[in-house]
Amino acid sequence: MSNISDTLVLHTEMGRLTIISFLVLVTLTAKAHSNLIPEITTDDLIRVREDTPVGHRAFMINATDPEGVPLRYSFKSVSALFQPNPTTGEVTVKSPLDREGQEVHTLMLVVSDGVYTDVQKTVTVVLEDGNDNQPVFQGTPYNAKIPENAALGTTVLRVSAKDADSGTSGYVGYYMSGVTPSDGAGLFEIGERTGAITLMGGLSFTEKSTFYQLDVTAKDGGGILEGQQVIQSSSVFIFVNVEDVPDIDPLFVNLPSTATVEEGTPSGTSVFKVRARDPDTGINSPIKYSIASASATGLFQIDEDSGVISVQAPFDREQYLESDGVITLEIKAEESTPNVHDVNAFATSEIQITIRDVNDNKPEFYDCTEACVIQNTFSGNIDEHSAVGLSVLGLSMKVIDGDKGENSTFTLSIEGPGKDAFSVSPSRAVSNTIVQILMKTPADVDFEKGAFMTVKLIAVDTKKEEFKSTATVTITINDINDNSPKFKQETYNLEIEEHSPAGTEIATITATDPDTEDVGNIVYKLLPESMLEFFNVDPDTGRITVENGDLLDREGRSFYSANLQAKDKANNTGTAILEITLLDKNDNAPKMIRESYIAFVNEGPGVNLKLQIQAIDDDQPGTDNSKIEYQIVESEFSHDFTINKDTGILKMTDALDREALDPALNGVIELNVTAYDKGIPPLGTSVIVEINVGDINDNSPLFQKKEYNFEVKESEKGAFINSVLAKDKDQTEMNNRISFSITGGSSGTFSVRSVPAPNNTGYWGNISVDQDIELDYETRKTYTFKVQALDLDRKEDSATVILKVLDVNDETPSLKTGLVIETKENNTVDGGVIGKIVGDDKDTVHQLEYELLRTECPCNESGVCQEEWFLVEPSGNVKINPEYVVDYESCHEVILHVQVTDTLTELGKNSSEGTITVRIEDINDHVPEFIQTQPNFVVAESTDRDTSVASVSATDRDSGENAIITFEVLAVRFVNNNNETEDLNKIFKVDQPPTPSDNTGIIRSLQSLDASKKGRYVITVEVKDKGGLSSTSEVVIFTVDQTFKVSLEFRSTAEDFANNQANIKWALESSTGTTVHIVKVSGQTEQRAAALTIVEAYFIFPDGTALQHDTVLNMVNGNGNTEYRDVLLGQGLSGVNAGSEDNQGEGNIEMFLLLGVVGGLVIVLIVMSTLLVFMRRNYQRKLKAAKAMNSATMSISENQKSGPVVPGTNKYTMEGANPVLNLNIETTTDLGFDEEDSNNDRSR
Repeated sequence: MSNISDTLVLHTEMGRLTIISFLVLVTLTAKAHSNLIPEITTDDLIRVREDTPVGHRAFMINATDPEGVPLRYSFKSVSALFQPNPTTGEVTVKSPLDREGQEVHTLMLVVSDGVYTDVQKTVTVVLEDGNDNQPVFQGTPYNAKIPENAALGTTVLRVSAKDADSGTSGYVGYYMSGVTPSDGAGLFEIGERTGAITLMGGLSFTEKSTFYQLDVTAKDGGGILEGQQVIQSSSVFIFVNVEDVPDIDPLFVNLPSTATVEEGTPSGTSVFKVRARDPDTGINSPIKYSIASASATGLFQIDEDSGVISVQAPFDREQYLESDGVITLEIKAEESTPNVHDVNAFATSEIQITIRDVNDNKPEFYDCTEACVIQNTFSGNIDEHSAVGLSVLGLSMKVIDGDKGENSTFTLSIEGPGKDAFSVSPSRAVSNTIVQILMKTPADVDFEKGAFMTVKLIAVDTKKEEFKSTATVTITINDINDNSPKFKQETYNLEIEEHSPAGTEIATITATDPDTEDVGNIVYKLLPESMLEFFNVDPDTGRITVENGDLLDREGRSFYSANLQAKDKANNTGTAILEITLLDKNDNAPKMIRESYIAFVNEGPGVNLKLQIQAIDDDQPGTDNSKIEYQIVESEFSHDFTINKDTGILKMTDALDREALDPALNGVIELNVTAYDKGIPPLGTSVIVEINVGDINDNSPLFQKKEYNFEVKESEKGAFINSVLAKDKDQTEMNNRISFSITGGSSGTFSVRSVPAPNNTGYWGNISVDQDIELDYETRKTYTFKVQALDLDRKEDSATVILKVLDVNDETPSLKTGLVIETKENNTVDGGVIGKIVGDDKDTVHQLEYELLRTECPCNESGVCQEEWFLVEPSGNVKINPEYVVDYESCHEVILHVQVTDTLTELGKNSSEGTITVRIEDINDHVPEFIQTQPNFVVAESTDRDTSVASVSATDRDSGENAIITFEVLAVRFVNNNNETEDLNKIFKVDQPPTPSDNTGIIRSLQSLDASKKGRYVITVEVKDKGGLSSTSEVVIFTVDQTFKVSLEFRSTAEDFANNQANIKWALESSTGTTVHIVKVSGQTEQRAAALTIVEAYFIFPDGTALQHDTVLNMVNGNGNTEYRDVLLGQGLSGVNAGSEDNQGEGNIEMFLLLGVVGGLVIVLIVMSTLLVFMRRNYQRKLKAAKAMNSATMSISENQKSGPVVPGTNKYTMEGANPVLNLNIETTTDLGFDEEDSNNDRSR
């Protein structure tokens, strides 16, 4: 053996390694004897969420054992809440946790290694809060009363709810969820933190609701529950009753109005009864009446209790002509008790009383020269012999009767010395008239007989002749000497219908004049001038016509008196008196004295109504034109009333029923009463009479049906079920308001809420499942209970509700586990469907749809599929994606992550995920391929029959049966060193792979090779799979002389050499420029102190030539690149020798010495192990003696078969060859030396 460098290992070091190995053995023995107890490292304080589901991890029992012995975990005593895993130490929740029941728990943990006494440790488990509790209202039910005048900001009441959770989950906030009736939504506000309900709007007992139902919700601050952020809540109803307070002024029910009373009516006579009421229905203070003011004082008085207005003292209408006899009173209605402001509330309104005229005034003469004043003496003048009818000049006389209408009609007559010479005009008048004294007998008026004449005028009331006045008129006679025109009559009584059109002829009146020159030259004129606006006369013909018919209104003035003057050419005049009476025409319709009539009456028996309807007609009294009759216009309610046609008194025919009225009328009946005169054509007018029918509570609530059949789905807290409908026919809210309650044993399960139905059709009783109750179809399928309806007077009705509980689609669909679909690669099935996914849903009615979420390819390190080979239809059909080709060799298995969804799910989770495995079946679609290997193999020249000379490897990408390959030699040829080729028989064969998973065939010789041949054998080998697919390759075997065999020594074990063989071979080939063929590796691993491995190899050039051992030594040691040499030295290369057996003997001596030392150490180890077994029987260790096989190597000999070699022997591992390998070792005495420790010993 030759040294390579000074760094090679010396033989003397082998002894030193033996000593070190012995010391390590002693150390291991001491270590095995000194066992340590386990230690529990779990924290003393453990926190676990109370919402951790049953079966999930709560915490881990952490413990360590210095020897790594498996431990067992338990509790000292059984826990009702937690369960430990005895092998893993994982502690799971055994039963539901409740922090509110008990927050802190103590557990005694126990850990055992099976050797020493159990190790124990006490830990404290604190349950952390989960938001699993709803706020619970305290002190229910909640009822409150509040006066209607409560100030804004007043606290109505406070609600309080407690939440057993902690932190934000235990915080409670209050919210207003609803108010009934809905128009009260803005009236109340609740403090989020305090729960104080505050009044935010004005209340009214009369104009708004008298009670309110508040829906208050308490919510916690939210928290985690089972991994989700959850807010818990609960609700409660609060009933607030509004109390009436005296805060509304009195209200008149029949004012403003009018009344009529005759003048001179005695004191104490009742004129009108005022009615007022206190709108504060809950207080109803008595009303006191008084007259606050009057347009004329001292005429009327009012009874403070009854409200009756009566005459205080007789009065004369004529004293109040400026107001046309109408007296206005301001009536005050005052409550007798103080209101909330400590004052007596009052209201005022007006009534107008018309003083009806009586005939109590006589006609009086007035001098109206400047202002009309009563005068009894007058003076005037007239020419003597003036024409008949000519008026006395210089008079401004007027007669006025202070009465009205017929009571003001009077007559005028003339008396005295000159009564025969003069006449008075008019002879009859109404109310007032201008009085003229006319020439009657011109002959008697003679200046020569007397310069003055006296007459006496008498005015007499036509109704009361005792009512008369007189006036004396002194007439101065003017002296004239001409004849005047003369009419045939002194007075002409003419009639014309009132409002006759302009131009209507009344009469033609002419005068004659004896003077010849005046014939045909008389000019006519109407006097006085004021008459010309009413009438006119043709100046030539004397034709009298209407000038303006619109002014001829009989009702304003029925009689006109005028003088028709005739003047001759000498300006002598004659006159005639025209007394024109207007004939009545029915041109005035009756007029109602009030614009409307309002009456108040309650429904029900025992109630009377008497209402005076009054109208007047300005047409001529006592004629058909002014005679009035009353009647009720036919209508829906006209048959309930009657009216006296002459007096106008309206009465009821029978008791009224408020409920018979349309609710939209709000209890108001409107009658149209007409007043007609008897004229032709008759004229009429109408007035609306409003009858307010008061409601009394005379009806009970009635359900629409006596039995209701409802359905509701299970599992929904607070679910709305349906509504019952009840109606109270009473029409006011106070009398028809309905509340509902549940009787019959189910009041705790269900609730009912009263809600007004639309269009005033009654009240809905909305029935719901209680907020804290979940119905269970499997527990109870039907409920029967009573619903009671009550009004405020406790009148009631009931109905039966039969409730059917419906099964809800609330089960989550699932996919069956382990579902596998198989398909072939390159599958082309019709439609592409390779299988169908069928999910599971426990609900009776369901509809499942499927969706592919993603695919997973386990064949890839990332698990991501490069191509989407498969599709999943909603029906569950699994199809091949036509865009891609399924390839088994790319991946033989695809995992489909599929979601199944129940589209009919009503409650809970509607989908879940699962996996479906698609297994792809291989088809034979790949040709076997040779694995490219070293083309040159070394064969000894003296190779015997059946010697392994080379190996060949191939692979088939198919699998299973399709991947099983066989080899066959097709041809052999020999190429000598001169490149001459010779075809040979098949002198080689290929041993087939021993198992289907192997892919290597061994080439063996079928005969001894010709030693004289120098060159290379070229073998054509075919590889074929079971499907008949094949390929060929050539194997070149060089014939090399054995003298070129080189023996390499390595100071390492055969196992170390095998592990580093690739690196060693690379360094040898790189330093020599050859291909290294290793033919044999021999090692002596038992001699631990001097491990030695002998490697036999050939160093061959591509042309078949080889290196001798000395050339190899020089090239390895003398190569300029020290990298390769350093690698070889690092791997233990210690010598390079010739490959003959003679040269190996010297090196083998050291190997045998090393094996002897190792054998001695083995004996010592066995003895010490036996001692340890007796010293510690309870130790359970495992003897790893069989690990000696790890150092066995495969040796390829020239004339021997390959096989594992046992270190220290020259025998194979066949039966009986080595007693150690076939020894049955008792496991109870196994010391269990750690495998890693043993290997470390070997390496030293």
